[in-house]
Amino acid sequence: MSNKILIDVFGSKNKYPVSSGCGCGSQLTMWEMYLEFSDLVENSDIKDLVELRFMDVDEIALESYDNIINALASGYSLPLTTIDSNVRYQLSIPYDHIYRSIKRHIK
Repeated sequence: MSNKILIDVFGSKNKYPVSSGCGCGSQLTMWEMYLEFSDLVENSDIKDLVELRFMDVDEIALESYDNIINALASGYSLPLTTIDSNVRYQLSIPYDHIYRSIKRHIK
């Protein structure tokens, strides 16, 4: 068992996050967002503290993830980012927020 903090990003690899209609939505697919996030983590001081996974909702057995099913049923949108199985963010993968959360967690 790993002592690392698990960060899962649930999304659909080739799809873009839902836009609010203002034209300000992401220009990156959910997979591209994850890769960008992963690069930031890999070049930071938290890289050895976390384990990152992209969970493609089109390829996994979603029924195994009650937290994701409940979030989607409640109106949350992909991508969903979890930290140790707790849904924390939707529609983006906010590196700065996640970084600060991890730093607070390890204090």
